Amino acid sequence: MILRRPQTILLLTIFANAADGAASVAVPLYAQGRLGASAALLGTYALVQFSLYVVSALLSGYLADRYGRRRTILLGLVIGGTGLLTAIPVDDRLLLFVPVALIGLGMGMLWPAVEAAMIDGQGSGQIKRATGHFNYSWLGARSVGMVAASVLYVRDANLPFAFSLLFIGLSGIIISLPNAMAIAPWGPPTRFDHGERVSPAKRRLFVNLALLANFCMFFTMGNWRQHLPIFTNQPEIHIVGLSYGILVGSVTVGMFFANALFMRWHGWHYSLRVFIVAQLAMVALLVLFLSTRSYPILISLAFLMGFPSGLVYYASLFYGMEQLDRKGSHGANHEALIGLGVAVGPQLGGWLIVLFQAHDWPFAQRANLL
Repeated sequence: MILRRPQTILLLTIFANAADGAASVAVPLYAQGRLGASAALLGTYALVQFSLYVVSALLSGYLADRYGRRRTILLGLVIGGTGLLTAIPVDDRLLLFVPVALIGLGMGMLWPAVEAAMIDGQGSGQIKRATGHFNYSWLGARSVGMVAASVLYVRDANLPFAFSLLFIGLSGIIISLPNAMAIAPWGPPTRFDHGERVSPAKRRLFVNLALLANFCMFFTMGNWRQHLPIFTNQPEIHIVGLSYGILVGSVTVGMFFANALFMRWHGWHYSLRVFIVAQLAMVALLVLFLSTRSYPILISLAFLMGFPSGLVYYASLFYGMEQLDRKGSHGANHEALIGLGVAVGPQLGGWLIVLFQAHDWPFAQRANLL
């Protein structure tokens, strides 16, 4: 029965991420296109949403370890769903802060508990497989959600929020069923000797290094995604609808394919060299993105950004889940640093855009991508 197998958590992840992905695109599109929000205000929406995401994620780790995964997941779905519901009638830039705040609280509450449930009672090899399949699920679903939101927004600005609500409801049904948390192991506990010669001190170092790198990656990509409507609305570019959805979702698609590589290749484990190369590659790709207006090239560069992003995300989740006993707490730290990056990055980027535009400096319209 499917509710006694790992597919349970995958279905939950797919539905919730389809909703989350649609909401992440819908908010900046709605705020900028429908309400005329400035770059600075777009950054402030992200700051509020993901600051609350950080607080909620840290609380979720405690609640998931203390009171159980299911209750914490349901609480996150209810709060996030309320935020999506209240977004539909909003026609004021200040009132939009209410659904933005609730969406941040709900999603922050959800994901640490889901990640902890995913790997409860597993060995190292099973945790790596679980992390890989989890990544396949959330990356694929988020890409679909982003594209769907972009297409639906052209028809009606409220449709992306309704789409998200539908999948939040499906997630709630799945997690409410009696056997939803009876998750079987992710394959046999095969020998997994990738780190036998790695000292405990080095292991702890890489847990913290991966968390820090994850913050930096989401600082950058949160900034890129939140302000992308400003970049694509330039007359000489003007990317909208399905084309916009494909562009914004290409990073996530790249992360999906990168996941296949990192799931099977063990050479990145505890390798500082691989981490450094990934960070340098991201910087180079962003610089190239600034230097072109060709849509196919923009798509290709966005797709390639997914590979360093995918490595950092995989490492951040896997290292701590493999080593630490309090899985919910590590999931909370992992998600909190993601939220902190997405909160701070867009706000600083928005201020930078305003500053560049005020002084008519070169690349004023593109400053948010740095």
